[in-house]
Amino acid sequence: MYSDKNDLLTKAKDLLKEEMTNISYTTWIKNLEIESVNDNKIILIAQSTIQKDAIESRLFDLVVNTFNFITNKTCDIKIIEKKDLNNIEYTSEETEDYTQSEMYVNTFLNPKYTFDSFVVGENNKFAHAAALAVAESPAASYNPLFIYGGVGLRQNTFNACYW
Repeated sequence: MYSDKNDLLTKAKDLLKEEMTNISYTTWIKNLEIESVNDNKIILIAQSTIQKDAIESRLFDLVVNTFNFITNKTCDIKIIEKKDLNNIEYTSEETEDYTQSEMYVNTFLNPKYTFDSFVVGENNKFAHAAALAVAESPAASYNPLFIYGGVGLRQNTFNACYW
């Protein structure tokens, strides 16, 4: 059906782009890569843990349905991190699923304040990108990160925050 795995991924990305907001597509799908396609088993490569977790928790059904539609088969999708590329297990074992609330059990973080729920607009694109960069690789850039906004900002924006 497709000459190679990259053609399949390109078609999937084109369809997903139509189904998602530009910000979501750019953040979570655009830099997704494909490792292999064997029958109905597809292994996708995420660039970071955050990207992998976001796709698995919120976008997994959409991604699976997109590949099912393109291939006209029921696909078994597995997402791995790029850093784990050498440790791929080509088995059909299910990975342990964690719900969003279970991820925050041993932290003092409020699970409703995540990158997923942050509203990105023209006025805060840089703040979002900087915060995402710090979260993906702490102590590499923008360290420490300090974001400050004036009085009267809405609840879903940061007034001041350190990472």
